[in-house]
Amino acid sequence: MNIQRALRSEEPGASSVALIRRLVPSSREPERTGSGVPGNLGCARTLMIDECGRTPARSRILGLAAEDQKGSGKGAVPSAGLKRAPGASEESQKESWSSEDIMSLLPIFLGVCGAMCVAAWDESTVVPVRLDSFATKRTLSPKAREMESEKRIYRLDVFGKRLILELEPDQTFLAPGFVFQLLGKPETGETDGTGEAQCFFSGTVNGEGLSVAAINLCAGLRGGFTVAGEEFFIQPVNGTNAASDRDMHVIRRRKRSIPAGETGSTCGVNEEEDRVTEKPQATVSSPPESDAHLRSRRFVSTPRYLEILMVADQSMAEFHGAGLKPYLLTIMAVASRLYRHPSIHNSITLAVVKLMVVHDEEQGPEVSSNAALTLRNFCQWQKQHNPASDRNPEHYDTAVLFTRQDLCGAHSCDTLGMADVGTVCDPDRSCSIIEDDGLQAAFTVAHELGHVFNMPHDDAKQCASVNGEYWSAHMMASTLSNLNQLNPWSPCSALMVTSFLDNGHGQCLLDKPQKLHQLPQALPGSVYDAHRQCRLTFGEDSQHCPDLSSTCAALWCTVTTSNGLLVCQTKNFPWADGTPCGSESFCMAGRCLSRSEAARYQTAVNGGWGTWGPWGDCSRSCGGGVQYSFRDCDNPLPKNGGKYCEGKRIQYRSCNTEPCPDSNGLSFREEQCLAHNDLSSQVSLGSGEGVEWVPKYAGVSPKDRCKLVCRAKGTGYFFILKPKVADGTPCTPDSTSVCVQGQCVKAGCDRIIGSSKRFDKCGVCGGDGSTCKKVSGSMERARPGYQDVVTIPAGSTHLDVKQRSLGGRRHDNSYLAIRRQDGSYLLNGDYKLTTLETDLALKGALLRYSGSLATLERLRSFSPLPEPLTIQVLSVGDSPRPRVKYSYFAPRPSTPNRASINAISEAGGAEWVLREWGACSQSCGGGVQKREVLCVDSYGRASKECPPELRPVSSQPCAIQDCPSWLLGEWSACSKTCGRGFRKRPLRCIGHDGRTLTHESCNAKDRPRPLLDLCNLTPC
Repeated sequence: MNIQRALRSEEPGASSVALIRRLVPSSREPERTGSGVPGNLGCARTLMIDECGRTPARSRILGLAAEDQKGSGKGAVPSAGLKRAPGASEESQKESWSSEDIMSLLPIFLGVCGAMCVAAWDESTVVPVRLDSFATKRTLSPKAREMESEKRIYRLDVFGKRLILELEPDQTFLAPGFVFQLLGKPETGETDGTGEAQCFFSGTVNGEGLSVAAINLCAGLRGGFTVAGEEFFIQPVNGTNAASDRDMHVIRRRKRSIPAGETGSTCGVNEEEDRVTEKPQATVSSPPESDAHLRSRRFVSTPRYLEILMVADQSMAEFHGAGLKPYLLTIMAVASRLYRHPSIHNSITLAVVKLMVVHDEEQGPEVSSNAALTLRNFCQWQKQHNPASDRNPEHYDTAVLFTRQDLCGAHSCDTLGMADVGTVCDPDRSCSIIEDDGLQAAFTVAHELGHVFNMPHDDAKQCASVNGEYWSAHMMASTLSNLNQLNPWSPCSALMVTSFLDNGHGQCLLDKPQKLHQLPQALPGSVYDAHRQCRLTFGEDSQHCPDLSSTCAALWCTVTTSNGLLVCQTKNFPWADGTPCGSESFCMAGRCLSRSEAARYQTAVNGGWGTWGPWGDCSRSCGGGVQYSFRDCDNPLPKNGGKYCEGKRIQYRSCNTEPCPDSNGLSFREEQCLAHNDLSSQVSLGSGEGVEWVPKYAGVSPKDRCKLVCRAKGTGYFFILKPKVADGTPCTPDSTSVCVQGQCVKAGCDRIIGSSKRFDKCGVCGGDGSTCKKVSGSMERARPGYQDVVTIPAGSTHLDVKQRSLGGRRHDNSYLAIRRQDGSYLLNGDYKLTTLETDLALKGALLRYSGSLATLERLRSFSPLPEPLTIQVLSVGDSPRPRVKYSYFAPRPSTPNRASINAISEAGGAEWVLREWGACSQSCGGGVQKREVLCVDSYGRASKECPPELRPVSSQPCAIQDCPSWLLGEWSACSKTCGRGFRKRPLRCIGHDGRTLTHESCNAKDRPRPLLDLCNLTPC
């Protein structure tokens, strides 16, 4: 399982793909576990046998890994997991065979040599005998539907045996929604089966529970059945021209011959080598849904249905012949069972909606040894067969190509499969290719579909904190060592697919197929015996080797080397489930079990939810955080393909909703951007420590509003610094909704999730709109330069300023500007225009500006302004004609209230009444704030009777702390040693407490210059 990671292309738009690698021999024997299963499945083991029985060595020898030796010749990536077990010597890694062991194998290998390792087809003819009472010809007429409920019993006297077929109509074998299509004319006269759903019957042979039969009765008997490990195919001698089931039929048998002492064989998990490159997540092109609809499914275990197109190319049709269809459906049945395992933590059903067999390669996709090119060709080809509407019963979500072509990667031909990552609902790229090498291809299918579901390899960087050091025994391991049958999917795989689906990337999987096509229910080992498993894996000349120490744990098969030696070789995967391993015993999950024990593995147990866990920590200490509670589907745990729980698996609620203390006027999102103001985040910009990150809102897609998108202040560069903002972060400055796990969820102005409380037009949470009044006005004449339009008082809300150009021109020589009370400009000052749409952050408030190039220049803000702002118009030219209109809601002046206003009274009835303190004249460095002091009588009327000596002060000092100051760093080294170079120096704004603040906190007029200077101007 020597899996190497493919390097991601650095070219823009380059496609990275996931590969699953074929097994290559390792240099050392893996450590054995107590179960007899190798501790490391990363190597093929070989027992060399010379001339049918003479062994050159008494040990199983493991050669060097081919991939390690091939490489590129320049530092080939070493194979992960191909190493000796800790503490074991090289000698102890060898497994000795005694002379008795060798002698016990001699009869097998002598027989293998004489028979060329082939269990050949036996062929005979037979006339079926109808045993049930109603014997009549089956036709394709409408009357055939009336006979669907009839039972059919046939007797076949052939090969010295009497076989009794007991058949009943099988309406699920080919469901109405399932399509079987042939491209090109098959040499065998095979038909596509269109309209034959009523012709299919299934049942048992000789009453044996583990036997299985699937027969088409519409033109004689055509189909196959298995019993006692033998495989039979039957069809009329005259092919489809047979007029009756009483005509002569030809029957073929693959006879199973188990020498004395052999105990059978089981399931081939050819989970061979495997490698993946992580790929940026594809954009999902599924039908749009409302945010509310998506939120309703957040953290909910919802059934998902992956509708699949299976395509078999010409090499598959030629190799498998008439048995291709049941073979592919058997593979998909095994893969489907893996996706029903509870360790994946989701309810995922694989549904085959269409199976296409390509008999004419001109009509199929272009297949070559180049795996990447084949994948691209197949992805392009499959699009033409996929109906656009998800309601069409033939529409599929992903396509899988099966081929016998030896697929090759960039450096070797050890590739078993390839798929793009995270593309399940992308119709252009939701596809994968599989190299067929036997029943173990089912695990290749499961692995590649895992990549389509956005699962990386278990040793990928993003899985390190989830899986820990125990990642190598699961389905998505890059170096598989001993697949964990109890938990085939790792915690990381479960987490990645859950997050992928919860974030809305699997919306195409929510539609349930009109009717699921019933995949084969029989265990693969009851259909394909150990010899057949070997032939499917190693070729038609291979036969099963007995290996008592690994019964059911590892399938050993004969292989002829290039120099003519017979060897026993394994790919370290167990025998197929259901393979006989002794009298009344069968293999299940790599273990030999009695019939009763095996039956327990086949009894489905549906899962049930456990109790909710305790609430976790709050994501914020103030300002409205989020905490979670979880429950697991473990009461009971789903088993043996039982249904996974449906419903909510995570619940969340608000916590610590009290307002945060003063944080220098920064919003929570601003603090998260500011936390990245370190050199490592700015290297790519080449701007040193002077770069400051601020939130970006303008131009950000609604689906990205819960990502931490920050802009380098003073530049047009912006980056996604984190895929998710912290839980509890407002989705936008103008919204009360908050982000939870990267999704925007409804919350009230009281910072409680699910609350319907809203701000009124005055910015008061739950208010009635009575505390403010609307102010509006306009300006249509101005002189050149800057001219005041209106000063907006602090606390005003719903500011809307428009400046419409004459004749719809972009440049009308009039532009909006914003001046602060200290004289500095927030927008378009110093005759410098902001031409593009931008957001202006101001102490937690946000002003949205359209840009000066907009035909309708507009400035808007919804939340209360933290300080007064003066709106100006900048006019240039001789005859400026601005057309400015503005409106906002201003706070109403507070009225005296005897019950609530602080009052100082004096005998006689008159008293001094105090209004609230006004804003400080300065934000730092010493300012003054004032308040109104009134003298009123007992009726609230103005009075002059208050004693002057008791009059309270009407002003007081404020903002006495030192103002933030600029701190200029040292010049950097010159960029060049001669010629025209440049140097730069960092600039920071330092608060009175020594903390680094935003640049707006310092006086722009005092900003040191320059920060960039020329140097080393001497010629080179």
